[in-house]
Amino acid sequence: MAKPRFITGIDIGSSSIKILVVQEKKDETELEVIAQTEKASAGVRKGAVFDPDEVSGIIKEGLDEIQNSINQKIDSVCLNISGSHITCSSSHGEIAVSRADQKISKEDVERVLRAAQAINLPSNREIIEVFPRE
Repeated sequence: MAKPRFITGIDIGSSSIKILVVQEKKDETELEVIAQTEKASAGVRKGAVFDPDEVSGIIKEGLDEIQNSINQKIDSVCLNISGSHITCSSSHGEIAVSRADQKISKEDVERVLRAAQAINLPSNREIIEVFPRE
């Protein structure tokens, strides 16, 4: 029998940290809630994490509780965190295609993504994800 596939979501908020585990039902489009927990938040103010150790301790406590209740190890999660400190911006990169036949290689894509990330950011900002559009 195939091992059940669990999807775990964590929402980090200023007032609470919530963890939800759902299971995909075989041959169905629905998800079944397996476990959930909500812990009072600490270390987060106005959506911004100011004490990562405090937040990670609460998440660890919640995950331990969930893993014990479902008797299953959670090895990956989808994380939600929001706030005015998280922004999205567009950039573009330009490179010369390296192959003589003008076919775009995986290396070309990696180089153009690096070129698109070569932007000036304030010292208190960092790029956390890049999504190619074309």
